[in-house]
Amino acid sequence: MLKKTFILFLLLFFSFSSGKDSTIVIKKEAKNDTIVIKIEQSKIAEIIKPIEKYAGFTLEEWKTFAVIFIPLFVLFITNLVTLGKIRKETKESIRKELIITLIKNKKEQLEKYYDPIIAYLSINESIFNSFGPKSFPSEDIKKEVAANLWLGMRESIIVQNNSKIDEIIKSHSHLISSNDDLNIYLNFIKHSTSYEHFIKNPSERHSEFPYPATILESTSTRRAEIISEIESIENNVKTILNELKS
Repeated sequence: MLKKTFILFLLLFFSFSSGKDSTIVIKKEAKNDTIVIKIEQSKIAEIIKPIEKYAGFTLEEWKTFAVIFIPLFVLFITNLVTLGKIRKETKESIRKELIITLIKNKKEQLEKYYDPIIAYLSINESIFNSFGPKSFPSEDIKKEVAANLWLGMRESIIVQNNSKIDEIIKSHSHLISSNDDLNIYLNFIKHSTSYEHFIKNPSERHSEFPYPATILESTSTRRAEIISEIESIENNVKTILNELKS
């Protein structure tokens, strides 16, 4: 009984210790009335499967590549989208700056050139029509009074305004509209200079430098064109902004 128990114990021990990949073979032999138990553990040949490859790389290598390159790819796409957004915003910013600069330049044309010239020309024209030789009465006494008044107005207003117009033309001729004619303003400077000398020293040569009769009308026309251009640009900007909001 004790022997049977011992044999059973050996069987259990080897069955647990051998592992799942081993097989226990028990042989019972009798020698000289003695029972001999032989326990043999057969070896199971380990079957090594060939490593599978995909496109020349093993699965483990593909996993390594995925860990490295997928984040890089995501980063690349993110940066690409960001760069596209920056490029769009930059183009819009440049366009906005160009529009602002264009409007600013046109307003500068009005403020520094056309508006003051028109103002001084209009004042001179009004003074000349109201107090100039053509307005003198026919009676000698009244005519003399009117002439003296005109001479004072001519010195204090006409000549002074002409000098201011000359300075504007000389200083800001770069602001002349592309549709305008610079010669009109150059002819005015010639007339203004000659007129100032004529007042001090009357000479028939002054007639060689006549007042450019179309200067006020031409300047007013150019001014109206610039105002129209500014309004057109501003309306286009408003339209674009409204489209972006909708």
